[in-house]
Amino acid sequence: MRKIFPVFVLFGAILFLLGQKASLADISLPDDKEYRTLSKDSSEYTEILRLFEQAILSAKKKDLDTLMRFYSENYMNAGHSRWDVKKQWEQIFTHFGSLDMDHRIYEIEVAGNFARVKCGGLLLGEPQTPTAEEGIITAIDSWKFAVHQLIKEDGMWKILGNQVPYDTGQEHHPLF
Repeated sequence: MRKIFPVFVLFGAILFLLGQKASLADISLPDDKEYRTLSKDSSEYTEILRLFEQAILSAKKKDLDTLMRFYSENYMNAGHSRWDVKKQWEQIFTHFGSLDMDHRIYEIEVAGNFARVKCGGLLLGEPQTPTAEEGIITAIDSWKFAVHQLIKEDGMWKILGNQVPYDTGQEHHPLF
């Protein structure tokens, strides 16, 4: 009997984890024709802008806990999960100081509880290695003509990713 119990616990844990992965696949993004473009003076446009402003401020302060609140638990972007994004931010915070970001949003579209943000941007930082020359700023990441998918969860917009659970070979920016 004792050997059977651990097997059931292990089997239950595996089923739970499979169920968690399956829940990611349950999210399907709306069709293109369902989206409508927000006017720049709408409250929803301002709310989404504020999400990115706060995320950028959290990144500049290297406040990982606050930054991760802006990501959906169901985040998935070209095979990268929310956990992967957290690890990437940890690496950036460890290896770069004086972070700065320019994030130009030029269009926001919504469809129900989903939004997509069309933008371009640049993440800069000062390398924190023993051989790095002080005051030298490096481009850590850049993106142009990017589309960030969002979802409204518990009354707040969060970064969702493209919901593709595998690497498509296309350029992707899992940080947003």
